[in-house]
Amino acid sequence: MTANDVEIPEPLRALIEASDHEAEQFWADADQQAEALRAFLATGTARDASERFDLARSRPEFVDVCPLGDPCLVVEWRDLHRVAVLRAIGLATAGDAADASLLLRDLIRMDVAHLDSARGAFSFLVARANLQEALTQADRLALRLGQRERSAATSAALTELAQVVRAVDIEAINLQRVVITEYLFHVRALERLEGGDAELLDRVDSPRAIGWAFDRGQTLHSLNERFEARYQAAAAHDTAAALGASEDSPKQQFMWWLRNPVGKLYLDATIIDSDWKIDANLEELGRTQTRLLARPVLAQL
Repeated sequence: MTANDVEIPEPLRALIEASDHEAEQFWADADQQAEALRAFLATGTARDASERFDLARSRPEFVDVCPLGDPCLVVEWRDLHRVAVLRAIGLATAGDAADASLLLRDLIRMDVAHLDSARGAFSFLVARANLQEALTQADRLALRLGQRERSAATSAALTELAQVVRAVDIEAINLQRVVITEYLFHVRALERLEGGDAELLDRVDSPRAIGWAFDRGQTLHSLNERFEARYQAAAAHDTAAALGASEDSPKQQFMWWLRNPVGKLYLDATIIDSDWKIDANLEELGRTQTRLLARPVLAQL
């Protein structure tokens, strides 16, 4: 599965990204953007993305098969997922609540499977963001439908959506596996670094001739300490700490370059940039799920 870059217009992207929108205001904005949304979904790029999504949707299982340390198709999947969310919004604004519900049902099912199979940090973060978007949109749809007459087909579709949402087990999300995979990737990378891998040296802004500037033993010791702390954070579902986003850079040490500077440059590169805006934990998913299941339209099913 591959996809071209999908350029979503800013007003439509805002419909996906504004997770703090009140549902009533969201649907007012969505109805206002309905014509623009239809026009976007009719473009060749969006139609191609929809077809690729439908192909993935039709498969019996959905798993992340990316090799260790390789972002693989995750970026492309993120694009397809966002187009699918926009499709669900478009279906709802057009009055097709049944198909919107079934589309969100499948998105949530696939997102949970992605989270369960993700091994790398990047893939995990994309899966988590996707699931949050799908749950948020399902919550908005439930509130919209709670105020309207519903057909038998819509009620049946909502029943299936509710079943999938109830099956989401936030506590079962295994972030420790992601930490283990990231650790193995970085340990292997140290071997490449010691061997003078030019691509890796460029990635950490290191000179090509490292010699005395790299102490593999000291670097591995520091790496072990960092990942032991990350593993403990993963057990507590602290996503940011588990992925190293809250760690201090070794470059903050006084005169850090005097001992093992290349190793410290590498350790610094293992810390996720704060610009990723990682949520501190997975509780937001649970709160969205609880709020969604409490909506009268689903609670009575």
